[in-house]
Amino acid sequence: MYQRQNALFEKTQRVSTDYREISARPIFLFIDELAALMTSADKTKRTSFQDLLTRLVVLGREAGIYLVLSMQSARAEYVPTIVRDSISLRVQLGRINSENSRFLFPELSEMPFVPIGGNGSGILSIAGDPDYAGIEPVLTPTILD
Repeated sequence: MYQRQNALFEKTQRVSTDYREISARPIFLFIDELAALMTSADKTKRTSFQDLLTRLVVLGREAGIYLVLSMQSARAEYVPTIVRDSISLRVQLGRINSENSRFLFPELSEMPFVPIGGNGSGILSIAGDPDYAGIEPVLTPTILD
């Protein structure tokens, strides 16, 4: 580990850097059905996992580690607030209800109009992008076999 850190420092000569400055490749960590994972774990494992998620979110972006989380029900007991607040792309598809929307989009004062289209309709928010500032309704194509 020390050799790797030393090699990274030699590339930049700086104490703090970004993964792109040292030509490192980003790492995407996908966690599907996060709520199912959390409900099947005991309290000690749940707490430990939430602590790990928080550290990854707080420290991972600069290191090029990105989390992609999916769940059927977005609720506060599954994802710590600091993790939720760090999510730069939020998409809610399918059944739109006020509980899930309040958790994913705490800045919403009222429910936005969601296009009526059945499958693939929802709400989208991209933080830090001036072209997509705020919360927008979205309608994605649905492929039927």
